[in-house]
Amino acid sequence: MTGEHVITLSGLDAAIGGGDFNQASQHGATVGGGHGNYSLAERATIAGGMRNRTEGDYSAIPGGKSNKVKSTTSLAFGEGVEIDDPDSFIVAFFCDANPGKLGINEPNPTEALHVNGNAKITADIEIGDDAVITNNLDVGGKVTINDVLHLVPHPDVPTGYHSIGEIYLDNSTIPPNLVRTDSEGNLLWEKTYG
Repeated sequence: MTGEHVITLSGLDAAIGGGDFNQASQHGATVGGGHGNYSLAERATIAGGMRNRTEGDYSAIPGGKSNKVKSTTSLAFGEGVEIDDPDSFIVAFFCDANPGKLGINEPNPTEALHVNGNAKITADIEIGDDAVITNNLDVGGKVTINDVLHLVPHPDVPTGYHSIGEIYLDNSTIPPNLVRTDSEGNLLWEKTYG
């Protein structure tokens, strides 16, 4: 142990790597460093940062500030994340001042979730605002769009025209000639086709 003010190291196989005012108090609990971190659950880990707290067994906080995990087998990072769900296997990151962005196959994400490649969704999707589709959307469950569905024309389609391939509802195909959009590609109908 290093650091000027290590508070508590208790519990079998508990470890504190450094920092100050850190506590590891259960079997296998670990704090790598930082300031004011409390690893209070079995085999829970805090790598660093400050004022982080794990209370769920097998949970982890790789860093950040003022994060708290009470759920088991869960992960939180960022600032001010609090996982207090009775379920396990939750991953959350958050920062009110600087909203996070997650990139999958994308090192410089421009949105909250930026996927470079295909995404497969086998359950339902709910979209709280506009939905912009620039390529294929394949969903195994239900899609609920609470505002506008915007279909972006394929780049090979001349200006002023909109190319809509096929839209499927309830395992039926809506032929493109039954789909109407305005000049911006917004869907103009609301009906069930089957």
